[in-house]
Amino acid sequence: MRPGHTIAGKVFRSLVTALRQCAADRFSAGLLAGGISALVLTWPALPGWLWFIGAALFIAWRHRYDVAWPRQYAVYGNQALLEMAGKAAKLGGWVVHLPERRIEWSDETWEIHGRPNGKTVTLEEGINYFAPEWRDMILQNFETCVATGLPYDIEVEIIDATGRRKWVRAIGVAIRDDMGRIVRIQGALQDIDEHKRLESTARDLERRFADSMDNISDAFFQLDQNWRFIYLNRQAELLLKRQRSTLIGRLIWQEFP
Repeated sequence: MRPGHTIAGKVFRSLVTALRQCAADRFSAGLLAGGISALVLTWPALPGWLWFIGAALFIAWRHRYDVAWPRQYAVYGNQALLEMAGKAAKLGGWVVHLPERRIEWSDETWEIHGRPNGKTVTLEEGINYFAPEWRDMILQNFETCVATGLPYDIEVEIIDATGRRKWVRAIGVAIRDDMGRIVRIQGALQDIDEHKRLESTARDLERRFADSMDNISDAFFQLDQNWRFIYLNRQAELLLKRQRSTLIGRLIWQEFP
């Protein structure tokens, strides 16, 4: 086969593929129509063939670019969404590569610790970021995960760059290779300090409320939406002649028909 025929065959295949894939593309259709028109008007002059071949190659390249660009854009778009979700949830990621035990933190994890990104962290340094009373627990859970693959999900405190204690949720899972060997431990670190403080405030208010109700002279009790006891003060116990421990969670109509 002559080289010219080989080139023509490749161009023809590119043109057919482009026609199938770009049928709805008005720009490509217009360019192709112009190429055909130039070929007819200048037949059999060389410029017509050059225009026709150039149009076919450009359409094929444009389709390839149009297919590759959305995929690339989707990757960057998904990454941006993940970063936004991580910031909104105050959730960062981390990974420890085995056996060298090299640690990598995501930007959100650095932000949770209040430290600048880019610094290399050893496993010992990572453990020391936790409050002293929690270090043994986090280290024990981590080593168990390394040895057995058992995941963990615990709530502990860290000390950030400003010296402030902060509650975090630490999650770790083992990742295995094709041979079943544990090659890394990866997980997440979530800032739950605000949630824990709200819980503490709610418990404190509940305790103050209970103390106040126990010191009043009136009988007082609370029921939930299903008519079950959820609280009784001391005067209510005396009035109903029942201890609160025997009434909490019980239906009032069954206990007092």
